[in-house]
Amino acid sequence: MWWLLFLLLPTEHGWPSVRGPYQTGHADQSALAEKWPPAGPPVLWSRSLGEGYSSFVVQDGKAATLYQTAAGQFAVCLDAATGETLWETSIGWPWERGRRYPGPRATPTWSGGKLYFAAADGLVGCLDGRNGRRLWQVHLQQDLGGELPGFGYCCSPTVEAGLVLQPMGGKNSAMIALDASSGAVRWRSGDEAGSYAPAMTISHRGRRLVIGSLENHVVCHELQSGKRLWSFPLSSGYDEHSCWPIWQEPLLWISGPFRKGGTLLELTDDPGEPVRVVRRKDPLANDLFSSVLSGGAVFGFDVMESQSSASRSTRGMFRCLELSTGKELWAAGNSRPMRESELPSTTGGDWPGHCSVVAADGKLVLVNDLGELLLLRDSRDRCEILCRTPVLSGELCWTQPALAAGRLYLRNQSRAVCLYLGPPAELPRGETQPLTLAAIKDQTPPESSLHWLGIQPGPELLPPDHQQLLNWNLASCGVLIVAFLSALLLSAMIPRLRQPKDLLLMTERLSLPMALVAQPLLVTLLPQHLLTWPLALHISFQLLVAGQSRSLPSVGSSRWLARSRLLVLISIAAAWVFLCRHVGLIFESAFACGFVGSLPFVLLSTPGPALTRRGLILRLLLLVVSFQCFFWTSAAIMLFRG
Repeated sequence: MWWLLFLLLPTEHGWPSVRGPYQTGHADQSALAEKWPPAGPPVLWSRSLGEGYSSFVVQDGKAATLYQTAAGQFAVCLDAATGETLWETSIGWPWERGRRYPGPRATPTWSGGKLYFAAADGLVGCLDGRNGRRLWQVHLQQDLGGELPGFGYCCSPTVEAGLVLQPMGGKNSAMIALDASSGAVRWRSGDEAGSYAPAMTISHRGRRLVIGSLENHVVCHELQSGKRLWSFPLSSGYDEHSCWPIWQEPLLWISGPFRKGGTLLELTDDPGEPVRVVRRKDPLANDLFSSVLSGGAVFGFDVMESQSSASRSTRGMFRCLELSTGKELWAAGNSRPMRESELPSTTGGDWPGHCSVVAADGKLVLVNDLGELLLLRDSRDRCEILCRTPVLSGELCWTQPALAAGRLYLRNQSRAVCLYLGPPAELPRGETQPLTLAAIKDQTPPESSLHWLGIQPGPELLPPDHQQLLNWNLASCGVLIVAFLSALLLSAMIPRLRQPKDLLLMTERLSLPMALVAQPLLVTLLPQHLLTWPLALHISFQLLVAGQSRSLPSVGSSRWLARSRLLVLISIAAAWVFLCRHVGLIFESAFACGFVGSLPFVLLSTPGPALTRRGLILRLLLLVVSFQCFFWTSAAIMLFRG
């Protein structure tokens, strides 16, 4: 009868999906170390890895994730003990290569020795876990007519009972189920728009159900038949749901984005009201990182901004709420919106930071977006940080960690690392010699790819303050003065350029390249971020509107030339908006609208056939005034939007 005893022993279920073995963020882990060495927990292996936000999934000694390089998106399978590549398979072209959020978003899923994946462009497929051979694939948009969300497909596959469950969006496509063996559609239902959260399976009254968090609704289906049981409206208009709900029968807690708080629903036996609202506006709103339920309390990060920041740590509070009442048990952090200069370079102290959560062994394992690893006591009484250490500093870390067999698997946009968090006495032997974290935490932060242009990502969710705007304005005016002095010098050297009209044209035309060059030069010489490119935008507008009549009066009014100048102006404005959004200067894109305020003065600054010296002074003053109108019109739009 010894085999009965074997069946009663605890088993290791690995970390087969993005939320672990139970879709709850809980690890099947019997023991974790109470403290780490001063240098941090041992590193079993560390290696380079390409772009992407896909987490690791671990099963049967294999760790898999998705990443991308310039060559494309890939599914890669590593030896979980050593980090060595076992196989990798291409799953498509690169996604948003060189932009702010490059690479695949979804995490693959291990099931039955197969790896199921979802690429950022909506390609869903199945790979043989032994060698990466593609078994089947289907494109949600091209093959099934789905409507994918705008920031790339993020829904990790949920695999259960021979089905691959995927929220999608679109007519008869809000939720679909594919055959896990062939990829054929088993059922599809609903017309609602999709979002970014994967499907979640639950048990209620002995039935297996599927919960989907869509753009404006949460829906419930029978697992096998796909029958829609109910649909509950959460919001209207554009909305985003990217985090997993929390289920404790019969209660379903759903986090709303950015200050919308959490909603607690109750599933009932009443056919007329299958779901009812228990409570709204709990003081906890997730964005990237899902909360975890442990001991009747919800632990998670309450985001205080409209979305997570791609250039710095996101502001907010780490909170602990009682699920049954919504009462806040404790909170750690700072709820006051802070500007870039006020943020600490590392979170430190009792501020966990914007972090993901894994529950195991009466503890909470946190990884914040600055790449710090924290160990907290799973406590309803207070925020008790047992230890913390930098791990993947230098880049934002937005990837959910995976915890299996005492090993924690982490990654960011360039590296992956496996740490040992189990009891010291059980440290695996015969594997990579444990190292301290010094080699990892001493990484220097990578420079922005546009740093050489003088562009630095700013606090994109806060407009520039009045002092920043004043500094940018003064720097641009300084460029105008230098351009005028340079024009005077050139006119002294070249006799034919001494006419007042030529001096004005030279001032304008010199200020355009000078404004472009001044920005990277000033950023290099000064510690603060200065923008002079708005002056280049304004001068381009000035030259396009008024300059043609000075240099080509005979054709300046022709229809095709007027249309060409308008097209060039629109192209410049569009390029500025694209550049600002690409590097995180969201509010600064308002400079593309400043032309409205400066148009009257631009028209007045057009000189006549002859320009006197007194007229030159007037035109130069009009140039300065028109730029001020351009600049402060844009600034007013920024401050209004903020």
